Amino acid sequence: MTVVVSIVEWEALTELPISSLIFDHEKGSIYTVVKLGFLLAKNAIDYNEKIHKQYDYLPTITVSLSGRNQMFRLPISLSVWAFDQIALVRSGEIKFPTEIEFGILNGRMYAEYVL
Repeated sequence: MTVVVSIVEWEALTELPISSLIFDHEKGSIYTVVKLGFLLAKNAIDYNEKIHKQYDYLPTITVSLSGRNQMFRLPISLSVWAFDQIALVRSGEIKFPTEIEFGILNGRMYAEYVL
């Protein structure tokens, strides 16, 4: 399994492909998520605000594609979502692997469980 230990390695990961939707009844990109994680970047530039921060959390996601696990860089706009999901996994409320739909609708990125 891939391990990311630097900002350079995180930036080198391919960003998770996420579908842009026009209508709310369309389906986004559905992935079987195996794992979520973070790289704690010290003295980083905030990717959203383009300002220096003492710490920044850079999210990663591992999905199953054709029976193989592949790690991607998760967009920064989903970092709070990823952080919450990791907390839910650690509390035992949810388990991976699970299917999650990702999309961009009206300029806003979302992630939701496929039920």
